Amino acid sequence: MKTKLMLRIIIAILMTGGLIGLNSCMDDGWDFSKISDEILLTPGIAAPIAYGELSLKDILIEFDSAGYIQEYEDSLMYISYAQDMFSYPSYDIMSIPDQDFLEFFIEAEVAIFPFWNDLPLGDTVSFDKNQDGSFEFPNGEKLDSIYVKSGELQINVSSSFLHSGIINIGSDSLLHDGEPFHDILKISSADGSFDTSYTVNLENYKIYLDNSDPVKSYLPLTFELSLINSGNPISQGESCNISLSFINFEFSSAYGFFGNYDLMVEDGEIVLELFDISEIEGQISFFNPQLVLNVNNSYGLPVQIDLSDFSTYSVANNVTTPLVFDGVNPFDILAPGIDSVGTSVPTRIEINNTNCNIAEALETFPNRFNYSVSAITNPLGPEDTDNFITDSSSLDVGIEVALPLHFKANGYALEDTILFDFEEQFGDNVDLIETFILDMDVKNGLPMEVNMQLFFKDENYNMLDSMFVDDKFLLPPTINAQNQITEPSENTKSIELDSAKLEKIKTTKYMFIRATISTAGAQDGDYVKFYSYYNIYFKLKLDAALNVNSRDL
Repeated sequence: MKTKLMLRIIIAILMTGGLIGLNSCMDDGWDFSKISDEILLTPGIAAPIAYGELSLKDILIEFDSAGYIQEYEDSLMYISYAQDMFSYPSYDIMSIPDQDFLEFFIEAEVAIFPFWNDLPLGDTVSFDKNQDGSFEFPNGEKLDSIYVKSGELQINVSSSFLHSGIINIGSDSLLHDGEPFHDILKISSADGSFDTSYTVNLENYKIYLDNSDPVKSYLPLTFELSLINSGNPISQGESCNISLSFINFEFSSAYGFFGNYDLMVEDGEIVLELFDISEIEGQISFFNPQLVLNVNNSYGLPVQIDLSDFSTYSVANNVTTPLVFDGVNPFDILAPGIDSVGTSVPTRIEINNTNCNIAEALETFPNRFNYSVSAITNPLGPEDTDNFITDSSSLDVGIEVALPLHFKANGYALEDTILFDFEEQFGDNVDLIETFILDMDVKNGLPMEVNMQLFFKDENYNMLDSMFVDDKFLLPPTINAQNQITEPSENTKSIELDSAKLEKIKTTKYMFIRATISTAGAQDGDYVKFYSYYNIYFKLKLDAALNVNSRDL
């Protein structure tokens, strides 16, 4: 039964430690081997019960379930609120529209052949045409080449000539495995009613376009119509009609000038949970807060991003602060060159106190960053002609509010109410205690001072009592001219609970916590940095008088 009593006392100590914020921090850094493994039934206990050393990184990560806390390479800690804004794959930006080409061989062109009526029966006469099919795009594109992932060429041929024949269709600018496209179709009917359609699979074809015309792009085509004399005349209105349709295009890559596209107009907001409370007291100023756009671009074309309607909103102060950019907006986004097809190039756009009023905006304690972002391609126009896009190209944009823990705080107050049912936590264990004194020796290696008080409240939120006699919890350490800690501060905090006070707070259902933080040198305007290796050292000592009935053991 001794183990049962020991567990009761340990639970009581842990819960009391929990009241001052230690319970959530007492992990691997605490040495519970200092707890005696045997409790004697004496009128009192006086012993060290636990000690530990926690780094700033340990403390922050312990309370950071959402993963906001990050660390720079130099060990400076920072708070990061980041989100992916949008991602634009190539098929969301550009597609190749269907193209239709129509060619005629009319009777006048055939009838002017000398001696047509004198030709022997069965002789063949050929008529050639070179024609440029106009490739049209909706946004002023001038493409040099297209590597076709999938697509079809629909060919329709009709002839009202009263002669059979052969049609050759070709293009040295339409290649498959390096070989020019060439297709032969037999006009099998000489009754003037020939009409047929068929499809050519263009998978893995390459299309090379002629951009010699400043306005349009062309695909050079050749047609050859060979008619076999059937003895019938060439009558007015007779013709051979050839139509080509490029449909259902998907490209694996394309090159040239892609025009000016409006890629996006995106609105959104970022929630800053640090200030997402209705009331805030005191002052806190960050030395170099940052709004960061992280862009990854695998399009081989210039992109420009414009930020508009950026503002912060503070629910605590009910104030909106527009963000003003000092000569840096819009922003040019890096792109891979023509020799780096398939790669992605990152661009980091950092907006800070050198080019924006973001530091002043944060002094209003904003809990929202509102933004509107747009982007265009080829902002300089047709001067940028070495563009390319692949089927895997994308523009991915993320936004981050980064708050390096390099700041000054003066009287910055935090308040919270937590559920704490005293009777449920302690039960009859309280009856074992006549007096209970918990001394906490603190060696503070963080560049700040903290005043903290905890209040006990009943189910109606009526105040029952407070925890500490005074609220000085952490004293400020000594810092040098570089605002770095040279010597930690030391102080002792005591909690004394006698049976009368324990009786008074038995009906506690809630605890109200109020902490006020001031950084070292804040009144002199000094900013301090919080590094991950800064630490706090605790040692807890217990002095308790117990009233134990041995018959309960």
